[in-house]
Amino acid sequence: MNSENNIKKPLIVVSLTIIILFIISFIPVNYEIAGINIRQIDIFSDIKMDTDNGAINQINQLDHSPKPKIFKAEFNPLASLNTFYNLIKSESYNSSPAPVQGVKTPIIGNTKQLSYFFDALKNSKTKSVRIAHYGDSAIEGDLITSDIREELQKRFGGNGVGWLGIISQDITFRTTTKHSF
Repeated sequence: MNSENNIKKPLIVVSLTIIILFIISFIPVNYEIAGINIRQIDIFSDIKMDTDNGAINQINQLDHSPKPKIFKAEFNPLASLNTFYNLIKSESYNSSPAPVQGVKTPIIGNTKQLSYFFDALKNSKTKSVRIAHYGDSAIEGDLITSDIREELQKRFGGNGVGWLGIISQDITFRTTTKHSF
């Protein structure tokens, strides 16, 4: 491992880039290469004072122009009520109530796969239950899965830390266990 302090290198790269762009901004360039217009670079154009008095005069004229009157929109309750009535009367309006959250609805379709899972959870007092979860580095770090695992263990019993790799270079990334080798 290199013990040299490299904290100054990004500052040097950014400084050199700004200096090079500043020097290039003095070179008059107006060429066209392969249909692309290459123009002169001016990295300080946003902070330079405008020498064009015409633009300054236009800004001053805008400041002294008369203010437009503000018109208030009128609210017509009869028109909005009529629109609402026409919407309800139309055939495209669905008057059936929306489904309510929390109401138990039967699971339909191919439920055989879930029956294995629920049978294993019912037998969790006597047998180990292993739940596979496909994911990314959050699985290794136990960042998201720790909450799910703890909730399942609280509800159905059991213990354990979940998946833990035997050898890993970034084991300190895992937040719920300490591992050293």
